[in-house]
Amino acid sequence: MGNAKLAIIGVICAMLITFILSVGGRIEGYFFPVVVNTQITSAEGVTDYSTRISGQSDKLRECDYDSLVWYSEGAGVASRISIIFEERTKRRQAGVFFFGPWVLNSTEADIRESSRSSVFHRCHPLWRTETAFYGPNAQKREKTDTPAPTDKEKLDAQ
Repeated sequence: MGNAKLAIIGVICAMLITFILSVGGRIEGYFFPVVVNTQITSAEGVTDYSTRISGQSDKLRECDYDSLVWYSEGAGVASRISIIFEERTKRRQAGVFFFGPWVLNSTEADIRESSRSSVFHRCHPLWRTETAFYGPNAQKREKTDTPAPTDKEKLDAQ
């Protein structure tokens, strides 16, 4: 009977660990976001179905960037939007940062009205932290003692 109890406890622990590892990144990103206050400050049509955007955001934590995904939503279905990054690779520190230009394969209206995006970071070895970057679930926070970007950072963002 003792071995059966240990086996059950082992199975429950394995299930709990699997659950935590599968949703831990979302939970962490919700309560401890890496990026907040994302704003699209510039949007221009490239073609009838693609838009070049630029913007700014606040990075709260020092984590390594992993990836960004953008989705168009409607009628309960989400479709992934392709992104072309037209800026050089950057190592962004905590504070206000500028992004773009990025070309999204969607119209400006769809981007602003029915899209969302998530950014993934590596903050530690357990999982990728997922933060809502843009859209209805993206977090807005009061400004903190975040330093304003330098002129060099502004130029680098263009």
